[in-house]
Amino acid sequence: MDSERPYYGIGMIVSAGFFLAVVGVFVQLAKDRIFMDVVGLSQVVRILITLPLIILQNIKFNYERKTNLFITLCCLTGALGDTLLYYSYTLLPVGDATSIYSTNSVFASVFSVFIFKRPCKWQNFVSSFLCIFGVAIISHPSFLFASEKHLSLSYKGIAAAIAASILDSLSYNFNNFLGNVNHLFLTTILTINMIFLWGLSLISDKRLPVLGFADCSWTNLYISAIGLGGLLNVLAITRGFQLVEAGPGSVALSSIIVFGYILQLFTQDYSIRVVSVVGAVLIIMAIFISCPSAVHDKKSMSEDVTEGMSQSVNYKENTKNDMFQEATDSCEL
Repeated sequence: MDSERPYYGIGMIVSAGFFLAVVGVFVQLAKDRIFMDVVGLSQVVRILITLPLIILQNIKFNYERKTNLFITLCCLTGALGDTLLYYSYTLLPVGDATSIYSTNSVFASVFSVFIFKRPCKWQNFVSSFLCIFGVAIISHPSFLFASEKHLSLSYKGIAAAIAASILDSLSYNFNNFLGNVNHLFLTTILTINMIFLWGLSLISDKRLPVLGFADCSWTNLYISAIGLGGLLNVLAITRGFQLVEAGPGSVALSSIIVFGYILQLFTQDYSIRVVSVVGAVLIIMAIFISCPSAVHDKKSMSEDVTEGMSQSVNYKENTKNDMFQEATDSCEL
């Protein structure tokens, strides 16, 4: 059963990519509303769904000090990363922002090895670069394929996309240490952080949110769908990264590009391109390459724990034998 847990985690993260792609379609349909209001109101819908579930399941809130620190860092970096990613979408073309953000798989593997002391696996880095190449082929970023005459870069957008990639990769690594924390609780804390950031954006803009609930428009239905789809996405991501290390998990999350491309074929007037199909195949290959490394990492972690337990048991037995020998010697004296 333990050997199947990483595959289950990869499946959860791939399903999160599908939910996130569906959310992206509804976000495009809700363009008549201010973007940050759409994000904030969808978080309110999400919190209204999760709070009754938390109360009914009587989820634990009190954890150790170290666990609370990891929860805070995980949710804070995740909320900041998502906010900066949304901000980069307003400054850059979607293909540019997506291609830059896809580097989070490399950052996640680097942080996992050098900061969180995970074993270095060549599969993680090979699959990460293969994934970035596939994302670049599908997204067709302007900084790679556009001519200098038509090239327009926003350095603020590039900085926001890179910062979002780094922060989310840190959040994935923190999440990997929270296997004993209920993923619904983590989702609720992350949602509260997103609502807090929405409030800060309203204060900085010196305005009130445009609710628009008085009119029965399709936009309100789209916002509700964004909240529900975002909830399923975050639940799947949180649970998946509890079972899989950050490097292979972030590669699996790039499946959003494949699902997004497929949804664009059905929802918009897009034609199938051979180059995009090749990019999708490269991303799928990267996911399959990273799967064995995720399984091996989890097995090695369980072996280390088992070895540590056996060493502690042997230490206790040796201590008891030494104490018995000393007592026997003292009786003889």
